[in-house]
Amino acid sequence: MSQESHLARLAPLILFFAFLALYISTAARGYIVGGGAEAESMELQRAVVYNGIAHATSYPAYVILAHYFTHLGAVLGDDPFTWVTYFSSLTVALALVIAYFLLRLYVRWYAAALAVSIFGLSGVLWHIATIAEVQGLHLLTVMGILYLGALYTRQPERVAYLEGAALLFGLGLANHRIIVLWAPSIALIALGSGALRRLQPWQYVRLAAMLSLPLLLYYDVFFKVPAGVVYGLGTTFNPPINAYNALQIVFGYGQEGLLISPLPELGARIALVGGFHLEFFTPIGVMLGVIGLALFIRCAPLYGIAILIGSALSFAFFMTWRQDHKAFIYYGQSGFALIVGLAHLADLTVRLPRLGKRLSLALPLVALIPLLFALGFPKNNRAIDRRGAEYFAAYASLPPESIVFTGGWSPDHWIGLEAVAAGYKVGLFYDREAPFIAAVADERRTQNIYLSHWMQMYLGMLSGQNPLLELGMGFGGTHTPFVQVLPRGDPRIAAEAETATKLEQMAAPGIQLYSYHAHADQHGAYFTLYWRVVGEIPERFIPFAHLRTVDSAGNTTGLIAQRDYPDPVRGYYPTTAWQQGEVIRDTVFIAWAEDDLPPAESLRWTFGFVSPSTGQRTGEIFLPFSVAARP
Repeated sequence: MSQESHLARLAPLILFFAFLALYISTAARGYIVGGGAEAESMELQRAVVYNGIAHATSYPAYVILAHYFTHLGAVLGDDPFTWVTYFSSLTVALALVIAYFLLRLYVRWYAAALAVSIFGLSGVLWHIATIAEVQGLHLLTVMGILYLGALYTRQPERVAYLEGAALLFGLGLANHRIIVLWAPSIALIALGSGALRRLQPWQYVRLAAMLSLPLLLYYDVFFKVPAGVVYGLGTTFNPPINAYNALQIVFGYGQEGLLISPLPELGARIALVGGFHLEFFTPIGVMLGVIGLALFIRCAPLYGIAILIGSALSFAFFMTWRQDHKAFIYYGQSGFALIVGLAHLADLTVRLPRLGKRLSLALPLVALIPLLFALGFPKNNRAIDRRGAEYFAAYASLPPESIVFTGGWSPDHWIGLEAVAAGYKVGLFYDREAPFIAAVADERRTQNIYLSHWMQMYLGMLSGQNPLLELGMGFGGTHTPFVQVLPRGDPRIAAEAETATKLEQMAAPGIQLYSYHAHADQHGAYFTLYWRVVGEIPERFIPFAHLRTVDSAGNTTGLIAQRDYPDPVRGYYPTTAWQQGEVIRDTVFIAWAEDDLPPAESLRWTFGFVSPSTGQRTGEIFLPFSVAARP
C-alpha cells in the first residue's frame, strides 16, 4: 500500500482526534454564562443533566443522547454540566469526519482534509463545539444526510442510502427543525438519480417509516410530564408541568414572532448574515469558496446544485429568523457550500500546468488554516471563563432569605436554581420591572435584595441608565457580580460600618471615609469602603482607588494598579444622590499586576475623589499596603 493511501486512511482519524482535542481543551467548563448564543446554554445543560424538557421545540433527540453521554463523565467523577458541553465537541468533531468522507467522493484526500480543517476552525463551528448547543448534533445529521445523498447519486439502485437519509432526516426533525431547509436538496438528488422510476410502492412505505420512526422521540416529552421534570417555559421555571404545557413546547411555544420578513430591511439583513459568513470564513475564504463552488457545479451538476440550493435556502431563511446576534450559530449549514468549493479548488491545484500557478492557488488556501486559528482561539477559548462558578459562589455567599432579581430567562436564574437545589435559602424573582423591584426593596427591609448581573444589564445599568435610582433607590456594593438594592439611608449599612475598621477621614467636601474592611487573595485586593455623608455635597465627585509606590518621604513616585468608576458602587450611585447622614457601602477590587511588586514598605493604598469641575483630587486617604498585602 502506498504512503498516500496510508495518509488517506489516517486523515479522518487525525482530523477527528485533533479537532476533538481542540474543542474539548477550549470548551466551557461547568455552568455556562456567556453573553451571546451561549446565554441559553445552561438551560440546555439543566435539561440534559436532569433528563428534563428543554425550551421549544424540546429537542428530544439532543436531550436524550446528551443525557446518556454525561454518564461517561459521571463514571470518571467529572462535572456532568461540563460533559454536556463535551457532547457538542464530540458531535462537531464527528460531523467533520463525515464531511471528510463526503468530500472524498469528489476530491483527493489532502483537498478534503484541507477544506474540513478550514470548516472546523471557522468561527461558527468552533463556537458551537465549545458550548452546550443542539447545533452540533444538527450539523452531524446534515452531514450524514448529504453523505448518503452523494452515495445515492453514484449508486441509485441502493435504496438503503435513501432510507438512511430518511432516518437521519427524522432524527434531525427530532432535534432542530431547520433540517427541513435541506428537504428540497434531498428531493432533487433522489429525483435526479431516478428514484421515481426505481422505487416500488412498498419502498415508499419503508421510506416514510424511516422518516417517522425518530419522531417517536417526542413521546419522551409527554412521558416525562408525570415525573415533574426540569423544564423551561417562557420565564417560569420548575413549576408543575402538564400535558398541555408539553404540547405547547413541542409546537414551538415562545418561538412566535421570531420569523420576520426581511424585505423592509433587505440590505441590512443581507449585510448581517453575509457579514457573519465573512467573519467566520474570512473574505478570501468566501471568495475562493464561491469560485470553487461554481467550478464544482460544472463537474457534478446534480449534487453541486443540491448543495447550492440547501445553502441558499438556509441563507435566505436566516435573514428572516431572529433579529438578534444569537442566530449565527446556525450558519454552519449555510456555509458548507463554501467548504465544498474550497475542497474543489484545492483539488485543482495539482492539475494546473505550472508550479507558479499551483502555488498562487494553494498558498491562500493553506494560509486560511493558521489565519482562522489565530482569529478564532481568543474568541473561542471558553475554558478560561469561570463566571459560572463565580455566580454560584455569589449565591452561596448571600445571607439567608435573600432575594435576587434575575430577570428569569438567564444563566443567572438557572445558576440560582442550582444554588437553591444545593440548599442555599435564596428567593429568585424573575420580574423585570423597575417599579416592582423598588417596591419589594422598600417593603422588605429586613431582607437583602440584589440584582443579578443579567438583571443589571436588562435594566440598562451597564450602559449608564438607572431607573431604580430615578425611583429613589440606593445601592450597596458587593464582592460578587450582584449589587444590592436598598432604600436610601438604610440603617443596616450604618450598623455594618460600625463593625469595620474606623478611619473617619474626609475624602471630599461633605464625604467622609468612615470605616473599611480589607483583605487579599492571589487574584487581588478587596476593599469594602463605608462612605458617610457629613455635609453638603456640591457636585458629582468621581471616585478613584490606587496602589501607588512612594519614596522614603511618603511622596508618590508611581502607579502600580488602579480601579476607577464614574460613580461609587460600580458607577450606580452618584454622590449627588446621597443624603445627609447616609452611609454608603462601596466595594473595590484591585487586581494584582502581573509583574512582581516592589517592597511592601514602598507601597500604599490610596482612595479618594476627583472634582470634575476642576479635574483635581479633593483629597487622598492613604492606607498601608499591609492591610491587604499580596499573599
